[in-house]
Amino acid sequence: MEEHLLINTFIEKFSRQTILSVTPFSSLYDEIISDSYKVQQEIKGQFVAIASEKNIHYLNYVKERFIVEILNKISIPTIDKWAETTHLNTSDFPFLKNEEVKNLLDIWIEQPFLDLEIQNKAQEMQKDFYLYAVFMEVTKIIRLIDQLLKAPNDNKKTDVITSQTFKLKGDTQKNIKDKAIDLYDSLLKNEYLVKDCKKDFIKLFTGQQPEHKIDWQGLKGELKLFINLLIEENKIDDCRSSKWIITAANFRFSDKDFTPETINSTKKAKHEHYIKTIVNRI
Repeated sequence: MEEHLLINTFIEKFSRQTILSVTPFSSLYDEIISDSYKVQQEIKGQFVAIASEKNIHYLNYVKERFIVEILNKISIPTIDKWAETTHLNTSDFPFLKNEEVKNLLDIWIEQPFLDLEIQNKAQEMQKDFYLYAVFMEVTKIIRLIDQLLKAPNDNKKTDVITSQTFKLKGDTQKNIKDKAIDLYDSLLKNEYLVKDCKKDFIKLFTGQQPEHKIDWQGLKGELKLFINLLIEENKIDDCRSSKWIITAANFRFSDKDFTPETINSTKKAKHEHYIKTIVNRI
């Protein structure tokens, strides 16, 4: 069906491992992330467009397709063995900053005259990474569907459909993630964040939903300035209409939640130098 165009494309493309025979995983990874994001936008758009009484049927139909046509057909690997081998943290997946890993993920495994040992290792790693990446993105899609299923009627659509994440701008998903890591490091160094929020912060600014709220250690006015500057300096996708909803959904201040209205009415920070320097650096 026309309205399932992106969903059909995602399932057709990523339900089969044979794609690795023509495209190395390092080239596929950005496609997986990008196509997953497009599918989620399509689901949200269809959720808003169709009549309320059809919402549950539509969402269950899409959810079943992802479960039956992808999750039930693949063996979910663990990447722990690769993390241990390379001495990397699983949260750093897909480890493209590691030269040894990147070299293996860059290999076209069907190329002629490739050393058999290298070919076998590259093939095993790329298969595991591919399945893990697809599994993670499909899980994310299903989580979105479950969220929408909890609010199937019209008066909840606006709240649900509003994006709950920020996304830094970049040429590739790897570039976006690198920027998020640099941004986290700068904020941590200047004591605006604490160490244990790294994973959630990176998720938030790469367009993924964090598991936990992020404790902002600076002034509330500095958080407001930080978000405003990211938008004004064109560092993140434009979300002016929902910026305080996203901020309140993902940050805490002094271990306490706050509302979008609270951050919106917060006075602008008097000292802007540090925050401006951090934002301009990315």
